Amino acid sequence: MKWININDKLPEKNTRVLIIDDDFKVEICDYCSEEFCQDGFWFNENGGEYCDELDVTHWQPLPKAPK
Repeated sequence: MKWININDKLPEKNTRVLIIDDDFKVEICDYCSEEFCQDGFWFNENGGEYCDELDVTHWQPLPKAPK
């Protein structure tokens, strides 16, 4: 899979994806819905903390689970 620049396209809202920041830190986050927070926020999967400390630059869909 290729990394997608957030300036080119954002994931669908309420979608869990891999993100990478400008320090090359990779994390699994959910792209947030307007219902819960402002557009452009990311939640990590550990306790619903914001990933806003990260300067997210790219994302990609999660790979399919093994069978």
